[in-house]
Amino acid sequence: VGDPSRVMAGTDCGFASTAKSVAVTGDIAWMKLAALAEGARLATQRYLEGNAPVPVRDACLTPTAYRVAIIASKSDEGYAKELSRELSNMHANIVEVFNGVCFEALRWAVDVPLTLLAIGMSAVQAAESTQKKLQQDKAVSRRPSVLVSVGAECSGLSLSRGSAQDVAAAVRDSSMRKLDFDKRSLVLPRTGPVPIETDVVVVGAGLLGMLTAKRCLDAGFSVAVLEQRPVVGGIWSMYANSFSQVNSSEGGYCIKELIGEENGVNGDNRDHSTAAEVLRDFAKLGDSLRNNIYTNVKVVKVMGAAGDYQILMQDESGTTTKAMVAACRGVVLCINDRVGLPRPLQVPGKEKFHGVIA
Repeated sequence: VGDPSRVMAGTDCGFASTAKSVAVTGDIAWMKLAALAEGARLATQRYLEGNAPVPVRDACLTPTAYRVAIIASKSDEGYAKELSRELSNMHANIVEVFNGVCFEALRWAVDVPLTLLAIGMSAVQAAESTQKKLQQDKAVSRRPSVLVSVGAECSGLSLSRGSAQDVAAAVRDSSMRKLDFDKRSLVLPRTGPVPIETDVVVVGAGLLGMLTAKRCLDAGFSVAVLEQRPVVGGIWSMYANSFSQVNSSEGGYCIKELIGEENGVNGDNRDHSTAAEVLRDFAKLGDSLRNNIYTNVKVVKVMGAAGDYQILMQDESGTTTKAMVAACRGVVLCINDRVGLPRPLQVPGKEKFHGVIA
């Protein structure tokens, strides 16, 4: 296939989530099958035509799909169906109408964000009861739900009853407010010059690089993270798009305890977290390490051995490129070899190592 930008579709990890081992609902399973079929069609077409798109066309990630549960009384069913039609045309690919408390119907609907839309006071009571039960249910990890009411007051967003199109637009905006992400927030300005001497040099400011830096700092070492790009986030900042999600290694992407959110202040990591959720945490971790991360620095060569290393680098942060040398006791290479040409690691004594180099 060649460059990763040519990949339009791939195998799914299954129709059951891995992080919490829960089943998905039938509609999600059919959505996955439809997405795989459409992806295969696009892959075939674009591969044969040789017209692969660039990995990321825009700095802003547009929100992914969301689910809306409309709760209405019998007398409001007509208006509810109007809202359902309008929302279906506004990225809400799952819209259901209920006449009361719908906890059991929504309990396992965890693969997309949920908005509870209540029409009238009796529906508000049912929606608030449903939301409370979902929040109390610990059988599965889920994204926080959004509560919106029409024609009555609620604890969330309250709207007056207007045209179905106007109300649907307001519901869409409320549902998507926390689902988008601007990659420009990953740009990390330099706070000072690269130190010429430090305990540990970490090459790469992706997730592994930032995590390594945090662990080393907590252990009492001085650390300099060298990143050749102006942004943090590694492969996620480069290739993730609006539909990217964590596959099966969810636990490795949970860094809440490193950014002061271990109690789920802004929502716990869940099965198949979206790119926006992951990158938002990366940006916070990068900001907490801003005094130790040096962007626009390209490492050319690492020399030395046994705790005495010299790092040859090019600092491209100014108007001219400067060649520099830094000394350190240890070097950690946090670079990704899954994208681009293979970069085999060559180190003295490699032939004596009987483990796995990954």
